[in-house]
Amino acid sequence: MHHAWKRLAELAEGYDDLALEVSIGARRLPDMGSPNDSEE
Repeated sequence: MHHAWKRLAELAEGYDDLALEVSIGARRLPDMGSPNDSEE
């Protein structure tokens, strides 16, 4: 169980880092488009 909590903490920290980098413009998220968009 300890391993799961440690891994969850690592994932949370990574998410926080990503959110910060996106908010300051250092990283972008891909534009996946809408599932309703058709590719013609």
